[in-house]
Amino acid sequence: MELTASPDMAGLKQFMIRWFGEARPEWGMDPGKVPSFVPEPLAEVYRFAGRWPSNSPYDHLPDSPAIFQNQDVVVRVADLDITDGMVTFLDENQGVWQARVEAGNNDSPVWSNADSVWEQRSSGA
Repeated sequence: MELTASPDMAGLKQFMIRWFGEARPEWGMDPGKVPSFVPEPLAEVYRFAGRWPSNSPYDHLPDSPAIFQNQDVVVRVADLDITDGMVTFLDENQGVWQARVEAGNNDSPVWSNADSVWEQRSSGA
């Protein structure tokens, strides 16, 4: 598979290929299926690996990035939406925390509420 990516994404793609093996075009998500509100760097990950299968013996959702669904889960394209101006793209396996980006912002930071888990544990909650 040809790697046409921004310099920032090229390293991520190379890492994925080294870790998981050679990529196949059919493992990427059709660009027309990635919602326009998804920031470009995240959209590029979905176009590259949005349907990449896993070697796991467990079943995964169809049209999902199964390589990212062994514990915490990268949300499949069909389930992406905007809530309070944010796109949740990663869910912790027990629903304790999420990672989000700002919808439509190609330079969005990644936001997460994972720190609240640590605060609760440290306070004895």
